[in-house]
Amino acid sequence: GAGAGLSTSYLYNQLGYKVIDAVDWSGDAWRQNVVQTPARSVQFYELDDDSFFDLIRKRQQQQQSHGDSSSYYYYHVICYNFAINPSKAARVAREFLDPNDPGAVLLAPIN
Repeated sequence: GAGAGLSTSYLYNQLGYKVIDAVDWSGDAWRQNVVQTPARSVQFYELDDDSFFDLIRKRQQQQQSHGDSSSYYYYHVICYNFAINPSKAARVAREFLDPNDPGAVLLAPIN
């Protein structure tokens, strides 16, 4: 996960992540900062983080109901560009970071 352009660009171009869900409650920054059409593997969601994770939970439930045990809806990196409280950071990390990736990390300022 990443925000409106700069984080997504850094994850894609500098760190080599190619499948990215970029999330921001306002699409304005995305439209202003993303000048090239992103790769198909980069998706932008104009949602707040809680609404986005609700969407992901629904997708996980659909996968489980179809017997799909893949880790498609787990993340290797989750990057917040705004402060969250420690309990939320722990909950999001526990629920959405890939349990099979010992290097999976959530980056966020904590308040």
